[in-house]
Amino acid sequence: MADANYNESPQGVSVKDKFGNPIKVGDTVYTPNKLGESRIMGQVEKIIVDAEDAQIEGIKNPPKVLYRDSKGRRFDHEPNALHKVVDGESENPDRV
Repeated sequence: MADANYNESPQGVSVKDKFGNPIKVGDTVYTPNKLGESRIMGQVEKIIVDAEDAQIEGIKNPPKVLYRDSKGRRFDHEPNALHKVVDGESENPDRV
């Protein structure tokens, strides 16, 4: 079943952020907090797209993007809730 946020291919899966930017392992992503004053930012470690991998990682409802912040805390979010850091955007993991 194809979803608007990812397309399956024989080589792997491509997921997209809230604005349609493709997310890959190694990319820097963030999710703003509810007040929009700061954000949780980290580097993508893994992209979970199937139920088997989700169960191994203890994740529910794939697809999910797994990343760690600068303090080593692990986060998992739906791709369409994330913002990918693109050229010219600050990568400061602290307050924005």
